[in-house]
Amino acid sequence: MPYVFAIFENLKKIMIKKFLNKILELFKQGMSKKILAKSLSATFFISIIPIPGTSTLLIGFTSIKYRWNLGLMVLFSYLLMPLQILFFVPLMNFGRLISGKSIISVTTETIYRLFSGGWKAFFVEMGWFTFFAFIGWIAMTSLLYYFVYRFFLWLLHKSFKKSKSD
Repeated sequence: MPYVFAIFENLKKIMIKKFLNKILELFKQGMSKKILAKSLSATFFISIIPIPGTSTLLIGFTSIKYRWNLGLMVLFSYLLMPLQILFFVPLMNFGRLISGKSIISVTTETIYRLFSGGWKAFFVEMGWFTFFAFIGWIAMTSLLYYFVYRFFLWLLHKSFKKSKSD
């Protein structure tokens, strides 16, 4: 009886692998490794832009302009959404550092202070936080884009080799 379960387990693994390969082929369809690496790199940096709600719009424009795979870019962007939230404060402090402002620590007291000043004061202060985070994002993107592109190119090269040998 355990032999039958092992056969079904192997069959299940094979079917899942074939299904995932079909899905991956759809995302890779008609694109070279270099174009995929460029689109993934652009998506990575657009996805962590510290202005909420703009990444999907920018990804749509980018994919149309360069004729990249929109489905892949949107899927990758949604997977990276937690990084946009996670990187907001470090990007803001990096932007403040670049522009000569003092670095602030964002704590619950800072957030409470922002809300206690009223909604108008909160949105003005958050506007400045977002502005400095955007400056940090621009600086980080211009410094790291090439390295992220090379990483994705290396990763795709390994992935294409592995999928061809299967």
